[in-house]
Amino acid sequence: MESAAKILVPNANKAAPVAVLRASTIEELKRSFAPANADEVQIMTIHKSKGLEFDLVFHLDLYEWILPSKAPGENNDFDNPVYPSLAQDRNLHYVGITRAKKGCILCTSTRRTNSQHQVKVGKPSEFLFENSLTDLRMDFPFDSPDSGEQKG
Repeated sequence: MESAAKILVPNANKAAPVAVLRASTIEELKRSFAPANADEVQIMTIHKSKGLEFDLVFHLDLYEWILPSKAPGENNDFDNPVYPSLAQDRNLHYVGITRAKKGCILCTSTRRTNSQHQVKVGKPSEFLFENSLTDLRMDFPFDSPDSGEQKG
């Protein structure tokens, strides 16, 4: 039981996953990994979605600084940022958009919350403008809560 718990939850303390496994039946464990019903939404990381397909995918957090991840350059220079894992981030983005069989909604907004929980201006990810993606994209108009104007 302990070795199964360590495989399933490697970073947890030993007692918690063992207790869950002891209290669960095999059927309960199998159901926890079952696909969602047709009327349910599955929420997961892009990493967990690898190898899966869905009719519709909402690809979230497509903000500058978030995906691809970037950091201020030398001497905290925000004007010359560095991309510590650009190739990995591009591959991750590719995985996200290729999970969709019928449609992929790429989500960004005008505001975002940074790692210090401060609300900042949300600028779109650079990935939204690569490889003529703008030619395939359809912006949806919405009512702006600030001005009452329609924006695209």
